[in-house]
Amino acid sequence: MQHLDAVIDQAMSLPYDARLTLIDIIRKRTVEEERSRIAEQARMADRDFASGKMICGSAEDLARYLESDDD
Repeated sequence: MQHLDAVIDQAMSLPYDARLTLIDIIRKRTVEEERSRIAEQARMADRDFASGKMICGSAEDLARYLESDDD
């Protein structure tokens, strides 16, 4: 946590406009990282489906499965 505090202190020492720019850059990079994570999860789901590890069904099918699950 000390490292984060030091980073925040450094950021706060920047001029106001530079801080706004930094916030915008961090927000955009975080959004891109999240998009990459979602895309990887989708690729993994596609692989699981193609290999038969995942099945398709309706919401009702899922409810029946969960109700009958012994685990």
